[in-house]
Amino acid sequence: MYNKEVRFIRIASSVSMLTLEHAEVDYSPHKKYLIDKTNAYDPTLMIKREPYYEDSFKVDAILNTAQYNELKDYLMEEGKLYIEYYDETGKKQFPVIIDKYPTQQDDLRYFTEITRIELKAIYKELSPINYDEAPGWGNSWGLSWGF
Repeated sequence: MYNKEVRFIRIASSVSMLTLEHAEVDYSPHKKYLIDKTNAYDPTLMIKREPYYEDSFKVDAILNTAQYNELKDYLMEEGKLYIEYYDETGKKQFPVIIDKYPTQQDDLRYFTEITRIELKAIYKELSPINYDEAPGWGNSWGLSWGF
């Protein structure tokens, strides 16, 4: 699936965003269980309890030198990282951790090949970012927009 825009959102002491235009997201959902075992008395029965999701993302984009350095520095910052993109069903937003950092293509930095970032999302249920509770973004104590 080809997306026009992929946004990375970092929430730490403030909210920051980094947008990659013309990026492709390969999303693979996986449902897993905390308890996944066979029944001790009847091995044909499986016991599955406490479901959770461990989704994987592969984000591909062609970046120039400045964009690559900005992305690499942004991904290494501290705080909670989210990915946001649109597909045919609407806006998707997932809390993610970095599985594999993007690699530099060559020493000459022509960046003609695709830069790939691999991410994982581990969650029980999804909820969108509540910007009213995010630090430095806006809240009920006076709408501090991070300036």
